Amino acid sequence: MEAVWQIGGPVQIRQVWERLQTERRLSFNTVMTVMNRLAGKGLLVRQGFHPPYVYSAAMDRDSFLRQVLGDVISSLVDEYGPFAVSRFVETVVAAGPEAAAELEQLLQRLRGGEAKDTASGAGRTNTPE
Repeated sequence: MEAVWQIGGPVQIRQVWERLQTERRLSFNTVMTVMNRLAGKGLLVRQGFHPPYVYSAAMDRDSFLRQVLGDVISSLVDEYGPFAVSRFVETVVAAGPEAAAELEQLLQRLRGGEAKDTASGAGRTNTPE
């Protein structure tokens, strides 16, 4: 996914394979298999009726991370309750004063009925789920 986002726009498997060669040696078939699986899961959109297909990311990186992290955190809270929440807060505090201040600001906004997305710095308004 990172390679698709970095290249930008619709891409062919070969473009992603060439991009990944700068980081590690992967076979073309491996990249093709992963991209087809990502398309099957709805993370990539495959266009065309025969190879070479063109692939696009189904969502931008921020949306993807928001969804995945939301799913993981919700699952942890559902399964482990207050223990998961306290470990999350401890981890944020251990990350440093800036992370702790960001958490405090987010909590204040949520308590006030308005939540802004601070992870991307864009200041978009989100509603808590």
